[in-house]
Amino acid sequence: MLGANASSGSPLSLEARITLNGTEVPGSQISTILNANAVRQPINGSILVACSSGNTVVLQITSNKTSGQIVPGGATTYATTKISATMTITRIS
Repeated sequence: MLGANASSGSPLSLEARITLNGTEVPGSQISTILNANAVRQPINGSILVACSSGNTVVLQITSNKTSGQIVPGGATTYATTKISATMTITRIS
């Protein structure tokens, strides 16, 4: 889960995707648009990816404004150490 915060100016878009060995994983894209200042909104996504030993999985995050911030989901105040994302990886045999 990612928490998006529009700290100044609106609208603000936040997008994220997963890459596997540098290639975007189809269906991994998630996004949200915030239309007001100081609004926090969680964005969630779920995918299954076939990986092998030695593969690299990367979460890429971007925003259309430099004022966009990644914050802990559900946070009402800014934490001292900001969390950028929560990701769970489960091995399916």
